[in-house]
Amino acid sequence: MISPLLANVYLNDLDRIWKATCSHLGHLVRYADDFVILCRTRVQAEQALAKVQQIMGLLRLQLHSTKTRLVELGLGKEGFTFLGCYLRIVRSHKKGTPYLFRWPSPRAMNAIRARIHDLTESRLWAGMKDIRAVIGKLNPVLRGWCGYFRTGNASAKFTQVDRYVYQRLMRLLMRRGGQRRWRPGGRPFNPREWPHVRLVQEHGLYQLLGTIRYPGGAHAA
Repeated sequence: MISPLLANVYLNDLDRIWKATCSHLGHLVRYADDFVILCRTRVQAEQALAKVQQIMGLLRLQLHSTKTRLVELGLGKEGFTFLGCYLRIVRSHKKGTPYLFRWPSPRAMNAIRARIHDLTESRLWAGMKDIRAVIGKLNPVLRGWCGYFRTGNASAKFTQVDRYVYQRLMRLLMRRGGQRRWRPGGRPFNPREWPHVRLVQEHGLYQLLGTIRYPGGAHAA
């Protein structure tokens, strides 16, 4: 793994050579050391792969053996992961027209769950007095992750993340409520008094669902 800066230095020649000699085969899209080549036919894709391998050999570099593959896009076909997004041709629910949809990849989902879990560890909040303190730690992470994926088709994934955040916060609230029951004047914790909407509206929890926008402001499905 090399830094994006070094990757750009090393792979600038890939961009230059591809544009000069191979652009007829497909369109190269690259960020740092992660790239895809979009081709119209399988024959072009196979030729493009061979050309990239040649170019990488000239640069004394190698393609990643498990990440490098040919993918056929289309309804009912495969998808692929690029820059944390899973991309696949899906039929639009509204228009019935095939579109290239994208949403957070499984790896991206696992990463955000792990981060939320770490920030809501009960040992970190043993003396918690106000759930707003936990929310204050969570919100920047949620906003940043949402900002990256909000221009895709991530409603279902955003719902899953919102639900996981709520479960983790309820776990802390129930633990605090259980401790209070043994204090003079304490009363049992009632989960029904803490719906997700209360955490959002009264305590400032950032909610991912409802934030999705395409560039230009249109809503995405």
